[in-house]
Amino acid sequence: MTISTRKQLALYVLLLQMFGISALAQTEKTLFHMHGIPQSTGYNPAKQLDHKVSLSLPGISSVYASIYQGGSYNKVVEKNRDNENIASIPGIIKAFKKNPQVTSSSSVDILGVYINTKKVNFNVFVRERVETFAKSPQAILEVIQKGNTHVDYLGKTISIEPKMGFIHWREFAVGGAYSLSEKLTLGANVKVLFGIGHIRTNLHSSIYTENTDNYPVTFTSGGIAQTSGIINLIDDDIDAEDYFANFGNPGFAIDLGATYQLTDKIQLEASILDIGRIQWKSNLQEFRLGDINGNDRTLTFDALNLATLVNEEQDSEAFEALADSLEKVYTFIQKKDDGEEPSSYSTGLPVRTHLAMSYELTKGFTTGAIFSAIYYKGVFQPGFGINIRKDISRWVGLAASYSIYPHSYTNMGLGVNFNLGPVQLYAVSDQMISGAFGYRDSRSLSARVGLNLVFGHKMAIEKRKERNSLNGN
Repeated sequence: MTISTRKQLALYVLLLQMFGISALAQTEKTLFHMHGIPQSTGYNPAKQLDHKVSLSLPGISSVYASIYQGGSYNKVVEKNRDNENIASIPGIIKAFKKNPQVTSSSSVDILGVYINTKKVNFNVFVRERVETFAKSPQAILEVIQKGNTHVDYLGKTISIEPKMGFIHWREFAVGGAYSLSEKLTLGANVKVLFGIGHIRTNLHSSIYTENTDNYPVTFTSGGIAQTSGIINLIDDDIDAEDYFANFGNPGFAIDLGATYQLTDKIQLEASILDIGRIQWKSNLQEFRLGDINGNDRTLTFDALNLATLVNEEQDSEAFEALADSLEKVYTFIQKKDDGEEPSSYSTGLPVRTHLAMSYELTKGFTTGAIFSAIYYKGVFQPGFGINIRKDISRWVGLAASYSIYPHSYTNMGLGVNFNLGPVQLYAVSDQMISGAFGYRDSRSLSARVGLNLVFGHKMAIEKRKERNSLNGN
């Protein structure tokens, strides 16, 4: 790792401490009840799909990405004197003080086979997934907003304990569902995991501004950040292909789900997903906020303006001096003194739960409601949505949804799938309307698109049976 890279990392870690953001992926409320799309079983393994056989193809059957942030683009970005986009410090502080969250998630299906019969379902799939996580310390936002020379902070220690992380894994799953009766179906997936990249932190910092001339600011930092695989992406000597080919971090997880047909028209659903852990063993690195023995370190600046850390027009020499100082605070450890890597560690996955109900208004026309929740590293993030789904024919299905999340109440989604013979094309978004017409003012954006191969639509099979019955066959 070059010295310049080390300085960049030191600055990045400090910025994360001050502007840490919370990130967890939310459930797609539009996709949840679209039984014509096999990827909907990703939210409940007990679901019954509309086709007897569905195939997901490498890289094109499901590409998903989402972002959920405390402030919209127009509130956190502004133009400078050269008409260039730069971060708006007042906008960021205002937005993230009220709602210090940003959700970032993505997944890609590598392969999938889904087989449905009347009583037993079977599936096998391989999927690439990325989740990010962090939690903003509210205190630092208040300090930046008022200024560290404000009377509320002079001569006082402001504690900062950020939580942040990143997890990238590949899952190989085998599962299915079994109908115990005409009303109750239970489902499960058993997943072998391979961790690709990871960041976890156990950090603590504090800021102390002296009530003297020049108001010197003292940073005290301690704790540790552990990573696996990340060094592959930031080291110029290692190709990114080595990162994605990493199978040295094994893990295991299960998904559990159930459906219950309460009446002929009402169905209830429940699921809990990603119960498991990954053991991180390969390409390990430690970043210590302090010395190698775990002791806290301090760094003092005279008249420090925190806004210069993210201001494009800052003085380059001052910025370089700051980076030099920070590099002395953060100790980077890739190998121990004896040449061995840092100790391995294990982590859990973000656990997701769902409770849902659907009501069939008429044949092929359904409305429903979903409550979802995600729990990870002490952060609980709920969500609620309602949706409608209409199977216009065996060739076309439509869906719409309205969902709410903390501090985000304008999420209106649309979904469509076209079955062109055995080829299924689909596109789904929980923010289709707000994203298409006002993405710069939207806090949430998400989209999933893909192409599957599907065979044996149940509607077509039922019609064929009816014709055969009328013909006496």
